[in-house]
Amino acid sequence: MKEKYTWKRSDLIIPVLAVGFSVYYLKTVVGVPFLAQMYGGGLSIVVLLLSVLIFILVIKDGAFKKSTKPATIKDILSNPNMQLYRKAATVVGIMSLYIFFLPRLGFVISNFFLVSTVTYFLGSRDILIIIRNATLVTLIGFCMFVVFLGVPLPLDRFSQAVRILASSMLR
Repeated sequence: MKEKYTWKRSDLIIPVLAVGFSVYYLKTVVGVPFLAQMYGGGLSIVVLLLSVLIFILVIKDGAFKKSTKPATIKDILSNPNMQLYRKAATVVGIMSLYIFFLPRLGFVISNFFLVSTVTYFLGSRDILIIIRNATLVTLIGFCMFVVFLGVPLPLDRFSQAVRILASSMLR
C-alpha cells in the first residue's frame, strides 16, 4: 500500500512563484486584447486558487510546526522532491532565456529552441522526435497566433514573408 504524502514547506516554492506570476500578469494585462485578458486572467485566477489550496494542504499537514531539529543542506538535497524542484528551476531558466531571445530572434526560431530544449530536458533523447515535436508545436503556434488570430509576435524576415503569404491565401 502506498504511504500518504506529507506536505512540506518546500512544496510551496512553485505555488509562490505561480502566485507572483499571476499577480504580475493581472496587474499588467491592461491594454492587451480582450480575449487575452479573459483567457490569461482566468488562468491566473485558477493558478491563484490552486496555490491557495496547496498552501492550505501544507498548513493542514503541520509543515509550519516547529521541528525538533533544523534541516541541514544534506537533508534538503537528499529529499526526493528536490529533483523535481531542480527540474522546475531549470525550466524557469529556459523560459527566461526564451523571453530574452524572443524579441531578438523572432517567434519561430525562439519557440523551436524552447520546445526542443524542454523536450530534451524532460527526458526525450531521440533527436528526430525532438525535431518533429518542436517543428509541429512551432508551426501550430505560428498558424494559430500569427496567421489566424493576428497576434503581433516578433518575427524574423522569413516568418514575416510566410505570414504575409498565408494571410493572403486565407482571404
